[in-house]
Amino acid sequence: MVDIHSGICGSHMNGHVLSKKILGAEAKIDDDEWVKNRLEHLSLIKEKRLTSVCHGQLYQRRMARAYNKKVRPRNLEVGQLVLRCIRPHQVEAKGKFSPNWQGPFVVKKVLPNGALYLIDIEGKMAEMAINADVVKRYYV
Repeated sequence: MVDIHSGICGSHMNGHVLSKKILGAEAKIDDDEWVKNRLEHLSLIKEKRLTSVCHGQLYQRRMARAYNKKVRPRNLEVGQLVLRCIRPHQVEAKGKFSPNWQGPFVVKKVLPNGALYLIDIEGKMAEMAINADVVKRYYV
């Protein structure tokens, strides 16, 4: 070990050179064999990386399947009555005892991306589309 760490470079050599010197000193192998062994080790690293990527993808699919199993789709149709949630950042949210839902509204148009256009009972249309996640069905 003293012979390996001594010399011009000393301890300032990188890991590959140091491992080559150690392998050469212990096993007395030539450069061709060392290169062949090194390439075999590098190919094993690629295989391990690929297997870890595959396991990661399988884990993500399992988690997505478990999550999507519990999701209930909301099938809202034109003409249905809904209540709209009042968020804390809206003007209507005033105080602790204010209502959490506003409405009822009638669904005027359902967009394919999950957005809705609503009109109130008097027929006045809302100024913009809202997400279907902030409404719930209103049963009379």
